[in-house]
Amino acid sequence: MFLENTVNYTEKFDIVFSNAVFHWIEDHLSLLKRIYLCLKPGGKALLQMGGKGNASEIIELLSSMITTNTWKKYFTNFKFPYHFYSPEDYLKWSNQTGFNPSRIELVPKQMEHNSVTELEGWIRTTWLPYLKTIPKERRTIFIREFAERYLKLFPADNKGLIRVGMIRLEVELLKPHI
Repeated sequence: MFLENTVNYTEKFDIVFSNAVFHWIEDHLSLLKRIYLCLKPGGKALLQMGGKGNASEIIELLSSMITTNTWKKYFTNFKFPYHFYSPEDYLKWSNQTGFNPSRIELVPKQMEHNSVTELEGWIRTTWLPYLKTIPKERRTIFIREFAERYLKLFPADNKGLIRVGMIRLEVELLKPHI
C-alpha cells in the first residue's frame, strides 16, 4: 500500500524515517524511488532495518528445525519472509535513485533476554511468519523446542542473560538540492 500511495506525496516531506520495517519488503529499489519522490530537495531518508547476516544463528537453527520430520510438513511451501541487504546493495540503489548516501553501514547489535520466557516471547512475535504455518495447538511446542535448541548452542551467560546476535543496516540518504 505504501508504494502505491506515495506518488501523491511529491516533494512533501523533509525527512522519511523507518525503523525495523524495510526488511519485510523485497523491492528496495522501487521503495527508494518512491521515497526520493516524496522528499523535498535537501530532504533526508533515515532508515534502519535488519541487514545482511542478521540473526544468522537464529535463521540457521530455524532452517534446521523446519527440515526435521516433526516440522517439515508445515513448511513445504514456506518462503523466507525477510530481506536482509548489504551496504553494497544500498550504495548501488542510492546511486540509481539520485540519492547522495551520507552513511550506509552494518551495525552489530546484541539482543539480550533475561529469561527463557522472554526469549520465547521474542520468538513468538519476531518469527511469526514461521509460526503461522504451524497449527495453533502446536506453536507452543515449536517455540519451546526452538528455545531449548538455541540455549544448547548458546547458553545464558553467568548473569543469566540470553544473547542473540543481530545486524542492523543503518542508512542515511540525502536528496540533493536542485
